[in-house]
Amino acid sequence: GDSHLSGGDIGTSTQPAIVIFNGNAQISGNPIIHGLVYVCGQLNITGTVSVVGASVIEADPALVPAGGDPVTGNGTINQVFAPSLLQNDDKPPLVGLTVAVAGTWKDWE
Repeated sequence: GDSHLSGGDIGTSTQPAIVIFNGNAQISGNPIIHGLVYVCGQLNITGTVSVVGASVIEADPALVPAGGDPVTGNGTINQVFAPSLLQNDDKPPLVGLTVAVAGTWKDWE
């Protein structure tokens, strides 16, 4: 469903987080998120959001209002792409909780 995040820090440069909004997301305040942000629907920003890592906005048509933009609001998103933050092989973000599911990934066309 729809979710709201207001301020605060999530993850660190040594322990990045994976934040998944399974629906529309509203982010307000001035949060700093280290890691990956994934929004299935529409992202509404009011405030200044900083993402150090990567963000993906799927904008599922079933969730975004007809004719709506994937990212809305009167705020700002500061995106700092940090691939090394997401490639820490020694310390995966969710130790023991992640697993590859057979047949769900394809690396050829």
